[in-house]
Amino acid sequence: MIPEKVRIEVLDVGFGNTVPKHRVIGFMAYDSDPLRRHCQELERNHRVIDATKGRRVRTVVFLDSSHVVLSNVARETLAERLQGNS
Repeated sequence: MIPEKVRIEVLDVGFGNTVPKHRVIGFMAYDSDPLRRHCQELERNHRVIDATKGRRVRTVVFLDSSHVVLSNVARETLAERLQGNS
């Protein structure tokens, strides 16, 4: 008997890059110096995933694995996509 395929819902964070929806903790705008410093510290610890393709970072997506994803997509758009309104 073939087991059923597990369907994992994913969130498009831009340019075809996705993260599992169940791993997302929250979003923050990338417009404050403390958040930028925090991301730089995480980058030194290899905890940053850059999904911007060299574009401007607009949103930081926090994951439950202590990683962050840098996205060019606006927070509001990501929130709508997370709720399934895309």
